[in-house]
Amino acid sequence: MSQELKDIRHLEYYDVSKDNPVIIKLKTSKRKKLYHYTNNSGAKGILQSSSLWITHSNYLDDITEIKYISLVLDGVIQYLKQNKELYDRKVEGQFYIYEAIIRTLEALKEIYVKGAPISGGNLFILSLSENSNNKYLIENYCGQNGAVFEFENNIKGMFERSKYTFHTFSAKVEYDLGKQITLLLKDINDFYWELLNVLLNKGTADYLEVVETIKSIIYIKIINYSFFFKHHKYSKEQEYRVVFLVDENLNEHIVQHRMKGDREVPFIEVEFNKKSLTNEKFV
Repeated sequence: MSQELKDIRHLEYYDVSKDNPVIIKLKTSKRKKLYHYTNNSGAKGILQSSSLWITHSNYLDDITEIKYISLVLDGVIQYLKQNKELYDRKVEGQFYIYEAIIRTLEALKEIYVKGAPISGGNLFILSLSENSNNKYLIENYCGQNGAVFEFENNIKGMFERSKYTFHTFSAKVEYDLGKQITLLLKDINDFYWELLNVLLNKGTADYLEVVETIKSIIYIKIINYSFFFKHHKYSKEQEYRVVFLVDENLNEHIVQHRMKGDREVPFIEVEFNKKSLTNEKFV
């Protein structure tokens, strides 16, 4: 990775807000209910505390979580390189933008081999499902004495009783590699043509500023997509995912640890609105 691109690790996620969103093309759930599968011990804890234990993104059951997007980025990069002529609009500076996009994607691909490049906070992930009777989830997460909890599909309302305010976002997990690559390419193409229009309208451009914009926007988009892209072998999970971003200033107050096998796993315990829990079914 070139020295020029290393600074993308230090961009602040918080630059994106309600007033300055970066849109990603993921599907949200239109179902009225969402479901959480857990074992007997977890079910008892949920009922007693009216809270959920939400695991750090680096300690999920799938050890390739988050890192998986490096494979998707490889497909996107190969497409861009093999179809350079499609991006030729005879605009001065166009391939400066084209090459900057590719270099940024290549840098991110290498970074994601090691995990999510989040500075200033931690990511915690809650797994839900639209399916109330997923036999695969029952077998793998409930066991013989677990439970399926039914919640209203209102993530904001679900956690409004929490002592702390988190930045959360949720969407369906996408398992198809072709669709994952297509989603990223659509965003990159929109972004590319938008930048070309800026060049055409301005006549001249500060290319250093353009490159910094490219780095920032692509960085944020990839972070968001990385939470919701998984390998197709996990498609039986039919996961609907909620991501919690925890500011590092809260770490010592809310991040706890539990043993899972021989690993110490960080998690946060987040209280939910009791009214949002509409049913629980023991299996």
